[in-house]
Order: sequence, then structure tokens, then C-alpha cells
Amino acid sequence: MRDLKRVFKEEVVAVKKEFNQYPFKFLSERALVAALYSRLLKKYNHKINLKSNTVDEVLGQTELRKGTRVHLEANTKALQNQKRQKVDILVIDNNDAELHGYCYTKGNPSSRFEDEEVLMAIEVKFYRRFHCEKYEKRFRKAEKTNFEDTIEKLRIIKSKNDKALCAIVIFSNAHISGLSDFKSRAEKCNLFWYPIFREMEK
Repeated sequence: MRDLKRVFKEEVVAVKKEFNQYPFKFLSERALVAALYSRLLKKYNHKINLKSNTVDEVLGQTELRKGTRVHLEANTKALQNQKRQKVDILVIDNNDAELHGYCYTKGNPSSRFEDEEVLMAIEVKFYRRFHCEKYEKRFRKAEKTNFEDTIEKLRIIKSKNDKALCAIVIFSNAHISGLSDFKSRAEKCNLFWYPIFREMEK
């Protein structure tokens, strides 16, 4: 677990440095996710066997295929019955993995894994500066709900696989009020909490 945290921190700190140095490089959450994803992909760069028990004329039945260990917008078996419960970045352990479920075409497996196969589950949040007093960001009701959903889905993964590093990384151009409530909830669920505020880095 110590090595997991070290690797996680190293790659997040690298993205944090870019985020503070080049403000116009990251104008969306997707750009930050992509930056962290590409770094983790280099860190965990060897291929693993991905097995699917679906029948498909392209993939073949129960055929092993080489795949990457790092995935975008994936979920786990524990989240399969919950709509839209995707995780921004999932890193799979270095053992063989089996894909579950279907994509839009029956026979093509979706990015859904066993909970025990997850090494890291990372959610990235990005909040731009709003024209508020003292440049303080205040959560809207929908944002609060989204944050609660994020904590809950990572809690589910963690409850199924205590060895997994489940983390919330928050990037913001300004201080966020009310964040401590979510921090205490996340830490009670043993989630790793990493907030990054650009203004505080000056």
C-alpha cells in the first residue's frame, strides 16, 4: 500500500506542477484526467491478459487478449447495477483480468472488472474560478449531490477490496468553501483525499 501511495502522489504532484505552471493547458476536467491517465499508463506500462466469456466473431469465445492495466471511464462488478457509476481512472492489478458485461453491441465486453482486480480507483474533480467574493467557490446543490455520489461509489469499491487505493483528486482555481464536510466523509471511508488549489500555490 505504501508503494501505491508513493506512485499515486508522484504522478499527481507532476500533474499539479503542470496545472500551476500552465493555467491555459487545463481548461476542463477531461484534460486533467488525460494528463494523469497518460502518466499512470507509462508507470504501469506492461500488458496483461484480458479474458472475456462473451461470444463474438471478432473477439472469439473466452480468448485471451493483451490489454493495458490503466482504463478510463471503467467500473467494477459491484457498481454494475448502478447507472452511470463509472470511475475516471481504474488501474488493474498485474494479474489476468476478466471483462464483464456488454458495450452497446452485444458480444463486445465493456470495461467492467472484478473488484478484487482493482489496484487504484481515481476520481478527478475540477472547479473553475467563479466571480464570487474573495474568489471563493461555493458548491451548488447539484455539485454537492455529485460529490456525495463520488464518495459512495469509491466507498463501494473500497468495501469490496480494501487493498485498492481509492482516491479523490480535486483541482480548483480558487478556495472551495464547505469542502471539509466531504473530506471527513471520504476519510471515514478510507478514501485518499488530495485537494489542489492554484491560488494557494502562489
